[in-house]
Amino acid sequence: DDGTRDQLFAGPWAITAGQETDASSGGGQIGRGSATITPATLSGGASHTLSVKLYGQSPYTLVRARVAVPSTWTWSHLTSDVTLIGGGSPTKSISGDTVVISNLTLAANDSVQVQFSNMTPADSTATFSFNVRTGTHPDSVFAIGTQPSVFVYSTPVPLSSVQTNDVNGVPLRN
Repeated sequence: DDGTRDQLFAGPWAITAGQETDASSGGGQIGRGSATITPATLSGGASHTLSVKLYGQSPYTLVRARVAVPSTWTWSHLTSDVTLIGGGSPTKSISGDTVVISNLTLAANDSVQVQFSNMTPADSTATFSFNVRTGTHPDSVFAIGTQPSVFVYSTPVPLSSVQTNDVNGVPLRN
């Protein structure tokens, strides 16, 4: 900052001197409700059962939701490996890596559990978010404010394989 009041900015937003600046590139819509994921930690490269639980928000009733599985994970993409518990009489379908939940009735104190069977996270150490979008109308869904995430730790490898160098002393594994 050079201390001047006038500066140049590049981006998809408008800046008017003396006005608040909206630096978002979206329409500002946010999904209603919240979500958690259990378990919070998984081992990579192994098959697991995982649950994403969606919670309603007063005064809204959620009627549709989408839960996107990280693209690096392996799973069957079959509705038979996804179980819905609660939320009225919801129906499910699969679109790519996303579970689409329709006919949902999720009010303020309600929840629906989306249970995934036979999921294998990538064999790496990282935090993976499940993109959850909800809607109070059947024709639109928006991302919730805080996305649920799970920490995945990779399969341990012997220290000797990590420290191996080539003839020039460059590590073979980074």
